[in-house]
Amino acid sequence: MSVNNPYVVFDFDNTTSIFDIQYQMVPFQPMMMAFEIDPKDMRNVLSQDLTRMDLCSEWIEDICWDYSALYKKFGPFSAEGMAPSDTAALHKDPSWLDFATKMYGLYNLVYQVEPKEVCIAWLTSWFHGMTNDQIYALSKASHESFKDVETSIVHWGGERPCSWTSGISVTEELKELWKALKDKGFDIWVCSGSQLEQVRAAVDVFGLHEWCTGILAVPTKYDS
Repeated sequence: MSVNNPYVVFDFDNTTSIFDIQYQMVPFQPMMMAFEIDPKDMRNVLSQDLTRMDLCSEWIEDICWDYSALYKKFGPFSAEGMAPSDTAALHKDPSWLDFATKMYGLYNLVYQVEPKEVCIAWLTSWFHGMTNDQIYALSKASHESFKDVETSIVHWGGERPCSWTSGISVTEELKELWKALKDKGFDIWVCSGSQLEQVRAAVDVFGLHEWCTGILAVPTKYDS
């Protein structure tokens, strides 16, 4: 990289990639129960920085109850998530369906009622207790799970049913564009509203790292 090089800046979600890597991870974490959160801390973690607790508190209470029940039965949980062979029994448990749909519902609610800056920081709270390396590994697992999946809508039932989009990709045409720009001497930067390790993992998983000069994205918010 040279300070004199011309440069181009790409967003990642819904620009470099088809669909959003951060949104894709919202269902992936509950699917794998990939959390480092102790049940006694879940309420504080999910409540942190929220200004509309009048709308969110009931969701959070239900989520905490489900999480504690699942932790006793299937835990302790970790950043790596449960082994795929163990998730079949997990996904049959009514408490898991209630937990997963309400986590997704709370995420939707927060993004509807909170300022954007609160939403972006709040979603990183799901990584509470994780190191950057663990977030990278979890993000990589999510991207690899969904990168070859044909785009479809997944429906989860339960008390609070929800639907989410499955499948994420980067086209060959986009890769050819990045290569052509790099060959012409351009530096290629990614500027994203997703978490930094999520984007870094996506650049690697989708084979863009050899052309990517650098990434500007959201850092993890650590407790002081």
